[in-house]
Amino acid sequence: MDSASLTLIRQLDAKKHDVVMKLRIIQLRKRPLFSNPSETYSIEMVLMDEEGAKIQGSVFKKWVFRFEKLLRENADFYVHQPEVTLNTSNYNYLSSPNKLTYGCETRLVKCADFKGALFGFCFVGFQQLLDREVPDGHVVDVVGHVVQIYELERVPIKEGKVTERLNLHVHDTEDRLVYVTLWGEYAKQMANYVAVNGVASAIVIILQFGIFRFYRDRATVSNTYGISRLFINEEVEAITEYRERLVAKDSTSEGTVSRPIMHSSKDDFLLKYAMLSIAGIKGVTSPKKVVVVGTIKQICVDGSWYYFGCTTCTKKVVPVYELCEEIDGISGSDQREIMKCTNRNCTANVLCFSPRFRIEAVVQDMSGSVSITLFDREITKIVKLPARVLLEKYQQGERDRAYPIELDDLLDKKLACILSVTNYNFEKNSQDYGVDRISEDPSVISELEAKLQSEQVTVKSDAYSLHSICVVGSFPVGETTPPSSVMASMGTMQPSKEREHIQSAAHGSVKRSLNEVYSIEASSSRSTSKPRAGNLEAHTAHGNKGTTHLLTPKKEK
Repeated sequence: MDSASLTLIRQLDAKKHDVVMKLRIIQLRKRPLFSNPSETYSIEMVLMDEEGAKIQGSVFKKWVFRFEKLLRENADFYVHQPEVTLNTSNYNYLSSPNKLTYGCETRLVKCADFKGALFGFCFVGFQQLLDREVPDGHVVDVVGHVVQIYELERVPIKEGKVTERLNLHVHDTEDRLVYVTLWGEYAKQMANYVAVNGVASAIVIILQFGIFRFYRDRATVSNTYGISRLFINEEVEAITEYRERLVAKDSTSEGTVSRPIMHSSKDDFLLKYAMLSIAGIKGVTSPKKVVVVGTIKQICVDGSWYYFGCTTCTKKVVPVYELCEEIDGISGSDQREIMKCTNRNCTANVLCFSPRFRIEAVVQDMSGSVSITLFDREITKIVKLPARVLLEKYQQGERDRAYPIELDDLLDKKLACILSVTNYNFEKNSQDYGVDRISEDPSVISELEAKLQSEQVTVKSDAYSLHSICVVGSFPVGETTPPSSVMASMGTMQPSKEREHIQSAAHGSVKRSLNEVYSIEASSSRSTSKPRAGNLEAHTAHGNKGTTHLLTPKKEK
C-alpha cells in the first residue's frame, strides 16, 4: 500500500472516518467481564506507527468476536476505518488525547513490511528521574539490573480484596538507584522467575509503561494497570546491549556482574536500622530512621482522621476558587470551586482525589511514650478497609463519634515501627514522628524485644564494671552509711568518654526516678543538706540555721 495514503497517529482527526493506518500492537490485554470472568469484556491495546508514536486502542464486548482470534502482541496490520474517540478512560497513560476503537466498520489486513521498532522502547535515564526532570505521574520506560529483591507480599487494596506486591532496588550502569514496585501479576511474574532461575547471575529488567513518582525523596517506578510490560533477562536487543555495558564497566572483576540480594522485609526491622526504646529516641542527634516496639494506647483526632489526597502523588488537595470563563467577551462574576493539589511538582492533567487515612497516635513501651503519625498504607494494613469505605459509613450514621469504630482496632495493637527522625524534629523541637513502615509479625516483635533487652543488660553490666573499677577500697555499705564515706572511698581514675556517657545516662535515670518517688515541700531545695539561696534568710530568721526540710517519701496507696 502506498505510504502517502496512510494516516499517521499525529495526523488523526476525529472528523475523518475513511482512514487507513499501518500499526503494530506492542501491548495487548484482555479485560474479563466482572460478572463472568470467563468472558472478555474488552480488548485493550497500545498501538504504534512507523514513526514510533503510540496510541491506545480498544475493542468493546460487542465486537470482540470479530477480532479476538486475530489480534496478538507484536502483530502488524493495516487498519481500515478505525473510530477516533476521546480517551476518557481512567487508565489514560499516553500523551495522545485520542484513542482508536475497532468497531463494525473496521477492517484489518495483515502487514509484512512494518519498518518501525519491535517494542517501541523510549527509555528515560535514572539521572533524569533523580533530578525530577520527569513530572510525577508520567509514563516512562526504564532498564536496569536488580540489586535487591524483597519478598512477595499480599496487601489489601479494596474492601475484601488483596493483591501481590514486590519491591525491587534497581541500578543503572552508573549505580544510580531507582525503587521499582511491581503489583499483581507483574509481582508474581518476577517472583516466579526468581523461584525457577534463582539469583546466581545478574537480573536485567525492562519495565515499559511504568508510572514515575517522586515519593519520600525517592525516585520510584511502578507498573500501571493493564498496560505495562515487564521483560526479565529476555532475548531482547535492549537487554543484551545493557548487559554488555554492565560487563564492560565491571571489567576489573573479569566481567562478573553483581548478583541480586534476596531481602526479607524483616531485615529492615532487624538489621537495617538501629533498635531503640522510646525513651532512647530523645538521644538521637541527627536525622535518621530508627526502630521501636510499642503499643498504641491512644488515638488523637484533633482535626480529622482522613484527608483528601491526590491519586497521582498522594499529597493533600485543597479547594480553591476561580472566576467562571468569559461568555461573549463578558467576564464572569461567579466563582466556582475546584480542588488543587498542594504538591507543586504534581502535573496530573485531570485532578482525581480520594480520602486517605492520616491519624496521630500515642505509642508506649516500658520506657515512655511518643506521638506518631500513621498514614494510609499502614492503617489499611491493620483495619483491612480503605478510607473511602469507612468515610461513607461514617457519614451515614456514626457522626456522634470522633472517628469510625473500626479504627478502634488500632488500640492496644503492639507494633514494630520504623520511625523517621527528620530535621523538622530538631528545628521545631517536635516529638512527633512519621512512620515509614510497620510490622505486626510476632516473630519480628519478639526478636526486637529480645535484642533491646540484651543491649540493656550489656549497658548495665558495663556500668557495674565501671563502678567496681573506680572503687579503691571496698567495705560493707549499710543502711546508715553516709554518702560522704562512699565518695571518700572512690579513686581518682578518669572514665573514658563512653563510660562518662553511661554514667550520665544512669545519673539522669536515677534523678528522674527520685523525683517520682519523693515529693518536695515548697520551702525545701533539691539538696538534702543545703537550703535554696532564696530561702536562707527565712531559715535564719526562724532560728533554723543549718537545718533543712528533708525529702518526704510518698506513701503507697
